[in-house]
Amino acid sequence: MARKSSRVAWAGALLACACNAEPPPKAAEPSFRVDLPPATPAAVVAPAAPSPSRPEGVRAPAAVACTLHAEAFPLEYAKLALGPGRAPYVELNVARGVADVAVGEGEPPLVHVSTRTKAVVLEGVVTGPLPLHPARPFLATPHFAPGPEAPAVLVSAKPGALRLKIEAPSALTFADGRGIVAERPCADVGLQKTRFDPSLAFPSRVAKRRAITKGKLVPLFDGPQGKRVASLTVLEALELDVFEERAGHALVRSKLAGGAVEGWVSAADLAPFAPGVAYGTGGAGGMRPDRHEASARHARCDRDVPLVARQGEERATVGRVLAGALMHLVTGPREGYVGVSVEGSGIFVADGARLEVAEADVAGCPAD
Repeated sequence: MARKSSRVAWAGALLACACNAEPPPKAAEPSFRVDLPPATPAAVVAPAAPSPSRPEGVRAPAAVACTLHAEAFPLEYAKLALGPGRAPYVELNVARGVADVAVGEGEPPLVHVSTRTKAVVLEGVVTGPLPLHPARPFLATPHFAPGPEAPAVLVSAKPGALRLKIEAPSALTFADGRGIVAERPCADVGLQKTRFDPSLAFPSRVAKRRAITKGKLVPLFDGPQGKRVASLTVLEALELDVFEERAGHALVRSKLAGGAVEGWVSAADLAPFAPGVAYGTGGAGGMRPDRHEASARHARCDRDVPLVARQGEERATVGRVLAGALMHLVTGPREGYVGVSVEGSGIFVADGARLEVAEADVAGCPAD
């Protein structure tokens, strides 16, 4: 029994030693070396032209009296500058352009124009008179209502109203020798000629008969025995509506080229109406063709390109060339910009100025 116990103890001791023994070391894994071919140097890519800093835009008036809009604004020979008191940088010759005008308060007012032609969007401060026209019937004087074709020049502006100098028809001369100056709400003034009957500005009356003028100079009075307020210079017989006759005078109304006139005339200056007698109308104007400088290359981008004006050392962002417009790049780069002329834009650059686009903005635009 003792021998059996000793064998069990001896076996247990062997088992304990086997459990506590460290495991044999693992065989080293084989190492592999892969020789790669030398790297091919990457193709050298020219860095893109850096985009120059963009100059500020043309500032609009701080205090705006009126805003005017036109979908078909004739901008014949309107001149734009980079700021008030500056020489114009561009002249427009656009028969039908979309325009937004902000008229500042004051005398003379600062007038800011933003216009879109078929090729460019452009902005600037108007230099010289802005062509305005009556937009609906109104009385500029008690005896004269301007028509839609009557030219009007902006004199001053205050919130909601414009003071205008309105050109009277050549056949109408006022007795005081002064021109017509009227203050009108913004809604009475437009950028483009509309259609309306100026005689609607006068009180509604029913004509008794029609007559024509007799003689070359017809005085116009403010009453049947009143004072003379104006004169009509008649080159051809003028048609008149006669509303009232009293004390050897007649209250008449007539349409002229540029408006309608109403007042009292001497009955001796009237003759019976003869069918077929008509009065004359105004003349016609002309348009200059577009022009370009000789260009070194052309470009047509599929995106709008910012347009910059340079005048001396001054630059301003004045708009953009619309996507698809053909650009004539006319001079070499200068401080990151290249001179440009835009085909079909209707704009003529003034002496001493040039229009530019950033070289980086036209890089990659295909030549036409």
